[in-house]
Amino acid sequence: MPVVLNDQKNARDLNLFRRDAPEILDLENAARFLGVSSEVLSKNLDALDIPRKAIGRTLVFSRDALVEWVKSA
Repeated sequence: MPVVLNDQKNARDLNLFRRDAPEILDLENAARFLGVSSEVLSKNLDALDIPRKAIGRTLVFSRDALVEWVKSA
């Protein structure tokens, strides 16, 4: 079995997550889906007009809306 470098493994894991991600994501998983930290995502929500909804005090993100947002950027 070949040795996989952490960066390659992380990239593969991220690609698998993106493929299999649930339709509705919390902040942490939306950040993971986009490949950024949750802190970076949280700080840039308004500045970058990232699509999200608030349910009470919890932010939720649509996977499809994030994909469309990235495509339009």
